Parts: sequence; structure tokens; C-alpha cells
Amino acid sequence: MCLSPSRWRDTRRPCSHSPANHSDLWREIRVSNQSRISHNHFSAACDLFKQAHNISQLAETIGMSHHVLHNKFNPACERHNLTAHDLIGLYQATGDDTLFDGLLFDCGLTAVRLPGAAPVVPEARAQQALNAGAQILGVTAQATTILAGDRVTKSHRNTVVGGLWAGIEHLVLLATEVEDRFHAIPSLACAADMARAAIGA
Repeated sequence: MCLSPSRWRDTRRPCSHSPANHSDLWREIRVSNQSRISHNHFSAACDLFKQAHNISQLAETIGMSHHVLHNKFNPACERHNLTAHDLIGLYQATGDDTLFDGLLFDCGLTAVRLPGAAPVVPEARAQQALNAGAQILGVTAQATTILAGDRVTKSHRNTVVGGLWAGIEHLVLLATEVEDRFHAIPSLACAADMARAAIGA
């Protein structure tokens, strides 16, 4: 015997605490997420990048509408966000790693630029080492003075952080070159170490 369709009808009433309008619910969730998640370092990096470059010209270089790229740098345009492909294209067009610095810093990470394939003469590398050491000492002294004060201004932050990253980049380049030089002739380097150990050096 066939059952009446009404027997299968869901007669349960909705919970009294359920929101009547689903769009209101999603709006509340979206606002809640926005207030909970903030990317202060990346936002500051975007501001620095906009000040340093012509966004309209960059849009043409990377094959994007300048209106779209301007919107991607505008925090008020929530529908437009910079993608990974955008970041790569902007870096390749400018060589400016400011956006990546801000992005990684929000994740508690950092990175430095790897050395290029072109060989560097020892004299030039030695000069870079001296410059890096002097730069780090100067910026460290400036940072110590700033941190002893009551507040850190935007200008102070940009100067100190930019100088420190530049110094760290030089040091990483030196470390990379030493590693590359060692691995180029590892057997000779090991033999030299053994010889020094044998004579007690």
C-alpha cells in the first residue's frame, strides 16, 4: 500500500534561534572574519610599494588593467586581492621584494634574495661585506635609540627595517658564496682541513 506523500513531508519547525535571513548570517560571518584576521605587515608593504612605483605603468607591464591593479592595492575593494601570480609578476617587473617581505613577516617568516649567476670579483664581495657590516652597526644603533623612546614612527620603522633587511641580505650572499666555493672543490678543502689538524693549526 502506497503511503501518502504527506507522510514524508518534514513537519519539523525551524529552531527559534535560527536566523531568518541567510544573507544576514553570511554578512555577520564575513565581518567577523575581517575583524579577526589582519595583515598589518602586508598592508604596510602595499603602501610602501604604491609610493615607490607607478601602479598604472606596472599594470601595463604585467598585462593587467590599471583599474584592476589599483583596486587590488585599495583596502576598501574587498573583491579584489593580490594573488600569488600578481606578486610574482610585480617582483619580476620591479625587482622590489617589499610585498614578499610584508607577506612573509605576517606569517612569522622572512627570506632573502639569492645571488645571481654572474660571478662577483673577490674585491667587490669584500667591499660588500664591509658595507653590510657598517650598515648593520649603524641601523642597530639607530634601532636601539628608537626603542628606548616612547613610540616608533612610520618613518623610523621604514628606515630601520629596510636597513636591517639589506644588511641581512648581504650577509646571506656572503654565506652562499662561501658554501658554493667549498662545494666546488670539497676534496681539496677537506684535505686542507686535515693538513691543518695534523700540524695543530
